[in-house]
Amino acid sequence: MNTSELMKLYYRYERANSFPFKAQKVRNHNTIKIVTPRKSGSFIAGYKFSTDNIRQAIQDEIDYFTEQRKSFEWKVYGTDEPSYLPTELVSLGFTPDDPEAFMIKELKDSEFDTLTLTGTIKQIANEAGVNDAIQVSEQVWENDFSDLRQDLTDRLHNTPDQISLYVAYENDLPVSSAWITYTPGSPFAGLWGGSTINEARGKGYYRELLYIRAAEARKRGVKYLTVDASDMSRPILEKFDFKYITETRPYQYTVD
Repeated sequence: MNTSELMKLYYRYERANSFPFKAQKVRNHNTIKIVTPRKSGSFIAGYKFSTDNIRQAIQDEIDYFTEQRKSFEWKVYGTDEPSYLPTELVSLGFTPDDPEAFMIKELKDSEFDTLTLTGTIKQIANEAGVNDAIQVSEQVWENDFSDLRQDLTDRLHNTPDQISLYVAYENDLPVSSAWITYTPGSPFAGLWGGSTINEARGKGYYRELLYIRAAEARKRGVKYLTVDASDMSRPILEKFDFKYITETRPYQYTVD
């Protein structure tokens, strides 16, 4: 399957057909947006519009979320059209985050079966474990992930079949965390998190968390793993045959 066909499949299952939890999916002739009950966390899941109405289409979304008093994200994939959408977003007040590498791996039979786990990794099923995972993320990224903490807790409680969360521990202290999400009926599963504190890097935790999630996904019949990879993660993922597909970049619009 070539890149164009793969991205069309991804758009169909993971963007246009996303299943928002505790959120509303709103469609119009230009976009598919996911609107959360919180002030933050809403985003544009998919979009298709002609080049002659792009600025008006963007302004319509700004007006919608401003009326709702909600900030929102517009993630752009390098394969999306029109190619100059990022320029228009910035000109209308969006702030770009750092770009990442969108990578996909096709899972194969018996893959990962011979990799030996050496760390103490636990699958999380309660709020205390979520707090451990978020503690790792906040320490690594020096950011407040309160909304993410609540989202992961809600997902584990209400849709446990659509997410698996793992934390690696040293001396009972959380040092690395990651999770995987599943969309019902989709051939894709998304890898998220993948954070390790400085003191525990170089010990294989990222690799082990990747393995355990990939092995789980393969057993569940998933065909493709996807990940938005940082510059630090990309070389590791390439060793496991993840293929670079395109750049992805989120653009944030803040509503005061």
